[in-house]
Amino acid sequence: DESGSQTSSTPVGVSAGYAPIEQYNQGGVSTFSAATDVYSLGATLYKMLTGDTPPNANQVFDEGLPSLPSAISFSVRRAVEQSMQPKRKDRPQSIDAFLCLLGDASSSSAAGGGASVVDDEETLVNGGGSVPPPPPVPAPSGKKSWLLPLLLVVVLLLGFGVWLGVRGGGEESPVPGVEMALEDSTQTTVVESVAEPPSSSVPVVDPEANYGKELNKGVLLYDKLQYADAKKHFNGMLGGYPSYTSDIKSWIKKCDSAIEQESALVAEAARKKKEEELQQQAAAEAARKKKEEEARLRGGISTSRMVDLGLSVKWAEYNVGASSPEEYGGLYGWGDPTGENRSTNLDDYPSANPPNNISGTRYDIARAKWGGSWRLPTVEEFKELDSKCQWVWTTYKGVKGYKVTGPNGNSIFFPAAGRRYGEDVFDRGSFGYYWSGSLGTSDSVYAINLYFSSDGRNPSNNHFRDFGRSVRPVSD
Repeated sequence: DESGSQTSSTPVGVSAGYAPIEQYNQGGVSTFSAATDVYSLGATLYKMLTGDTPPNANQVFDEGLPSLPSAISFSVRRAVEQSMQPKRKDRPQSIDAFLCLLGDASSSSAAGGGASVVDDEETLVNGGGSVPPPPPVPAPSGKKSWLLPLLLVVVLLLGFGVWLGVRGGGEESPVPGVEMALEDSTQTTVVESVAEPPSSSVPVVDPEANYGKELNKGVLLYDKLQYADAKKHFNGMLGGYPSYTSDIKSWIKKCDSAIEQESALVAEAARKKKEEELQQQAAAEAARKKKEEEARLRGGISTSRMVDLGLSVKWAEYNVGASSPEEYGGLYGWGDPTGENRSTNLDDYPSANPPNNISGTRYDIARAKWGGSWRLPTVEEFKELDSKCQWVWTTYKGVKGYKVTGPNGNSIFFPAAGRRYGEDVFDRGSFGYYWSGSLGTSDSVYAINLYFSSDGRNPSNNHFRDFGRSVRPVSD
């Protein structure tokens, strides 16, 4: 019925591939809801799109849903994948939500369950492991009873059309009643032109007449301190002006002398700058080690901006947009170096053809905001952090998240900052999502992020690039 309550006490048949996992439970009819029907709709659409019977729900739970053909549109693919989530709470919770996914994925959010309630007490979580996908964004309510049959008709027509496109190799079928207009004939008229005889009087031009003009071009480059370009110009004049060879060589010599002096000045400036940088780095390193030693003696979270956990890279003390470990910081789209983009169009993050790795590039918000050697971590560095450190779910200064302790005993804190879609923020205080610089492995619409909750974590989770997530920089 409208509220999802049981309307029948008779046994319900289980159709392999089309029945969600809750339908296999004894007495499962009492737990049916709109999300149960949405799973079957997604499975039906899967069958029409691929021609294959969908895998059983338990197989989807263990191995994930097989990839759909690349010819299928993004919105249809997203609708099928979201609707066939093994856990009922991760699917669209109403027909309206399913229609939003099927219609315009860039402006609608998938429906989902609420965030988990977590303890304030510390819970030790050993190892990484895969974590179920995060709960989707809540969708608007207001399911109408007439939408289900209408949706079935739309899905059947849409799926049949896509199936024909996939099975037919993408060729367009001719449209009856449309004829091509053919031209009866074309004629080409060839007009022969008669060349006029050349003029009998040809003026004699002095080859060195424009020497002054060319010399001025080189002198202008020299005056603009463009010595290399000036030298190149004068070298090009050699051989073309025999009467002025000595003057041209004199200018080339001036250019060589200026280039040599300029190079010496640049080298000296670079040496002094490098020396100053080394002194600053030495002072910063000494201060960092002092703070880390103080934090180690306290046995708490490090308050040094660059924390050595005993891994291949140094990790930042807090997130981009924050000023202390417990602050959430900003939630940024993947590949947005400004941190201002709120678009829900994947092509804006950063383009329709994103690079495989943006760590340390112009699309890296950590490099853009912090400068220096700071950058987004790679997926391999997240895996190292996950496998070599001890993770403890805790509350630090009133904020829930993970205390991560490295092999050398130093610790940092990852707050459960949630995620953003458009202007709306979800899961704050329950889930953490942290971008890597690596593009998704299964599809370019995704990028890889560290995902965690009190139940566990996944250091290589794929998710859509247009979602806003936290950024924790690293430095080599």
